Order: sequence, then structure tokens, then C-alpha cells
Amino acid sequence: MNYGNWVPISKAFSDSLPKNRKFTELEAMYSLQLDHDNNVPVTVSGCAGRWDWSRDKVRKFLADTWVTIEYEKDTKSFKKQKGKLKKTLNQHEIDIKPTLKKHKRFIDKNDLEEVKNIKPTLKKQQKNINHYTTIKPNPNPNPKEESIPQNEFAGDNQEEFYLTKKKRKLKGKRLITFNRFWKSFGYKKGKADAADSWYDIPQLTDGLVNEICEAAKVEANIRGKLISEGRTPIFPQGWLTARRWEDESEFIKNKDSGREKAQREIERTQKLING
Repeated sequence: MNYGNWVPISKAFSDSLPKNRKFTELEAMYSLQLDHDNNVPVTVSGCAGRWDWSRDKVRKFLADTWVTIEYEKDTKSFKKQKGKLKKTLNQHEIDIKPTLKKHKRFIDKNDLEEVKNIKPTLKKQQKNINHYTTIKPNPNPNPKEESIPQNEFAGDNQEEFYLTKKKRKLKGKRLITFNRFWKSFGYKKGKADAADSWYDIPQLTDGLVNEICEAAKVEANIRGKLISEGRTPIFPQGWLTARRWEDESEFIKNKDSGREKAQREIERTQKLING
């Protein structure tokens, strides 16, 4: 960019996006920039649901900020497609129309000039880390993937991290998956301590992350009952350290097994009725 009409914001702030209210325009733009930077396909309806906006408002916002969703195939023939975000205003138009520099507009990461004088040690780092959407950090987990390192490098030109209680840095995919757990657990207390417990999980694979997050949702669902009974809910740090997800996972498995048994009984009864 020749004019510097933009500011960098850490991706770690994605955890601060609202969960139970409408997005502001600033939050919506940050969400769009994250998805674009992570090469995440989007839809108008998906944005509307995420931001708690109407689809017409999303379309108007995209038009006002000079960005469109580019689909691989004609939407008239192929419905429910996801597309890539694309800027509709090119740099040449901005250069010849100075007034456009002050407009609220989408920033294409490909237009940003490469940062110079980067530390030599960072130049050697691998930059092909997988990125996922801000709502579902890992939509297609593969349990066979290698364990997620505690301090994996994250970011193209700068490291993004969360400092734990013990002053250790959660970075890269470890940070992304921790944020996913934090959202699933839904008890916003002792985050720095919980980050240490997450850091200490030795063999953290995508499959294990899925198991932990599903169990965390179960814990979140029963927390209200515990509080109503005057009991103190377990903090996320203690829950992780005690590997409580293994207990919840067994509960989920038994619950699913009971449902299957009930369904088979219904089907057997129906057959008897029908002769």
C-alpha cells in the first residue's frame, strides 16, 4: 500500500468478537479481513448469521466497502456456493482518484507491500500453517495429523501469541485451538491458567481438540444446574488438568448409545404394528 490508510490488528482479537449481539461495522470488517487473510470461503447468508444482520444489510455493506464475493460457478445454476472475497476497487483507481483513499474500503492482503528488514531468523520459518475460519477454527479435522506444537510460529510477518500465567507463549495452531476450547467451555475465568494447562497437553491432535471441545460444551450445559444448587463450577484450568474431557466423552458416548437403542426399539415396535 502506498498511502498507509490501514492498521494491522492481531488475529488473537478474534476471541473478542461478540457472541450474543449484532456486529458493528468495524467488527464485521475485521471478521471479513480475517476470513480473507485465512482464505476462508464465505456466503452472504453465513455472514448474516454470524453478524446477526439481514442479508440485504450484508450485501449493502459489501458494496459500500468495495468488496464482492466471487463464486467459482454461476450462482443461477449452482446454489448454496461459498465464494472468495475480492476487492472491486483496484489500486490504479485509488491512485487517480485521491478522494477514494479516505473511503471505508476492504484491504486486500495481496496489495500490502512486503515488510522489509525482517529478522533473519524469521525468514527461515515455515509460513504454510493451516488457517481456519473465525467461527469454526478447524472444519475438517484429521485425527491422523501430527501433534500440534506448543509454540508453533504463526503469522506472515509477525508472531501472534497469548501469554500464559507462567509467561509462556501460546502461538500458531495451539493458540487457535485454545481459543476454540475457551469459547466451547463458556466459563470466562482463569484464562491465563487455562492457557498453561492447554500448553502442557503433550499430544494435542485435531482429533483430540474435537473431543475436548465437545466435552467442554457438555460441561457448559450442566454448569447452570450446578450454580442453581449452590455448587461451585470447576474452572477451565482444573478441568483441563484433571482431563475431565475423558469423563464427558464417555457420557456423550453412552448417551448416543442409549439413543440408538431407543431408536431400534421404536423401529421394532413399528414393524409389529404394521404386521
